[in-house]
Amino acid sequence: MKRTSTVADLTNSTDEAPKKKSFLEQVSEKLPRFKIPKKTSKNCSKTAESTNSLPSLPEIEPSEHPINNDTPLESSPCVSDTSQLLSSDNNQTIQLSEVREQPSPDLKTAAQTPPPPTDNQGDNAALARQHYNELKEVSLAKRHESKIFNLRGFNNYVKSLTMNDFLARLGPLGKRGATILDLGCGKGGDLRKWGLAKPAHVVCVDIADVSIEQCRNRYRERPTELTYKANFIVADCTRVDLDDKYVEENIPDVEFDLVSCQFVLHYGFESQGQAKRMIKNAVSHLKPGCFFFGTIPNSNYLVKKYLSLSEGSRFGSDVYYVDFLEANRTSFPVFGAKYVFYLDGAVKELPEFLIHFPLLKSMMEDEGCECVLAEPFTDYIYRTDPSTGERTLKDVEVLSRTRGLNDQGTLPESEWEVVACYMVFGFRKLTDEEREQRRDRKRRKLEHAQNIIKMLTKFTTLTYNYF
Repeated sequence: MKRTSTVADLTNSTDEAPKKKSFLEQVSEKLPRFKIPKKTSKNCSKTAESTNSLPSLPEIEPSEHPINNDTPLESSPCVSDTSQLLSSDNNQTIQLSEVREQPSPDLKTAAQTPPPPTDNQGDNAALARQHYNELKEVSLAKRHESKIFNLRGFNNYVKSLTMNDFLARLGPLGKRGATILDLGCGKGGDLRKWGLAKPAHVVCVDIADVSIEQCRNRYRERPTELTYKANFIVADCTRVDLDDKYVEENIPDVEFDLVSCQFVLHYGFESQGQAKRMIKNAVSHLKPGCFFFGTIPNSNYLVKKYLSLSEGSRFGSDVYYVDFLEANRTSFPVFGAKYVFYLDGAVKELPEFLIHFPLLKSMMEDEGCECVLAEPFTDYIYRTDPSTGERTLKDVEVLSRTRGLNDQGTLPESEWEVVACYMVFGFRKLTDEEREQRRDRKRRKLEHAQNIIKMLTKFTTLTYNYF
């Protein structure tokens, strides 16, 4: 019986006589060549400020804060499945079956119509409003008695760093004449910081009416120091379209050079609808080429601390605690991943919500913005010398002015833990030309992928027909 040639015979023949090319080689020669580009992840750029000597702050190992110099933003160490994060179903979850790095998939599946908030979501907003309205202003002498006096100063130090950073990115406009939106301005603690930049106009927005009144009073008490124009708006930025408020304030066409959102954005991630409204309010009047920045909880760090517990749902120190209540240890909802946060003398058991950073990054890209900064506080405050690897603090003079360290030149471990719970972020709004270039790149990538699929389909058909 005549033996039928096998694929092994065609591809592995060792005859000395003129060697015939195998069928697979013949087919591959006839097919077009396609160069498959290597996928590269773009880390957000890091900032560098002038530095001085390094105080003896307690160190936190790099592994304790996953978003660092070596981890791409597209990766999360505690996410194993984030498919369709932006679908209309708010009950979807992020699986946490294993704590490991894994790239997140494309997140471009946003629903056209955000779901309406539920009654329970309204209760959480009311709790936040009530809490901050009831929070009393205290004298400087009284603040010195607080357990977290230096921690407050340290947080102000980090805010000052971010504000100076993004003002510098504006160039000459950052030194005089900028227009700024302060989302979640509170009682006006940043009014003097903005005053140092000599802006032309600052719009302050907060959910708490008492806080806004105190903010307005602070502004009026310093007419020679705060020479910029200011507007004060009471609004829940997660539900209200600020365009309507701008009309009421007679500034309907206002455009911002900077939008600052300090320790507030995570409240909007109670639901998909609230998150989209908050982001829309932040960037809809932002000028192309300008910046939206702020501070948020570092969700990767919080989840890692929670999963490290052998039992219970609470972790913290003598000045703070985080309680995930009855959260599922294997999964968290994409929106509405709730925990309770307490900080001595500042935050009284308020409900807060995790922000999965790749999700935030994707939502911002949908609004035409690119990420330029994402670092934990514990990394952002340092500058690393590339030649020696030595880490030194940025702007120690600012740290001294804000009293962010105690008399021993450091922070207690209990307060340093709170610092590790937060991160800084920054986004730049693309110009129309940049957005068009990005669309062209995506279109070319899609065409390239389609050509590869056609090639593979043709190859498979020819192979099947031959054998």
